[in-house]
Amino acid sequence: MKRNIPIAIAGILFLLIVAISIMNTTVVALNLLGAAVNVPLGVICFGAYAVGLSGILASRGTVKIKEKISEQKQMEWQKQDDKLGKEVMNDRIKQLDAKILTLETALKSALDKKKKSDS
Repeated sequence: MKRNIPIAIAGILFLLIVAISIMNTTVVALNLLGAAVNVPLGVICFGAYAVGLSGILASRGTVKIKEKISEQKQMEWQKQDDKLGKEVMNDRIKQLDAKILTLETALKSALDKKKKSDS
């Protein structure tokens, strides 16, 4: 529903600009870079609307592209975080395995000493 509001406003503005363009057929002189051109006022209004609209659409497109790039970077960072988390977990498991091996060796050594001292 909220997505339709800007479209409705743009549609109403478009119809308003078309109505203004149709009603203002008076020819005016437009000076552009030293050249004078006689153009109906309605065409100038419609042209200004079209230039503004294209600027808005271009800026929205740029924002959308930046959002997609940001999402892709977030996904890459998440993958790297997951990979690092797995590596840390594997390292922790290796450390615990080494500790278990050390304890088993110490226990075996202690049991061997106890057997020798009992015999």
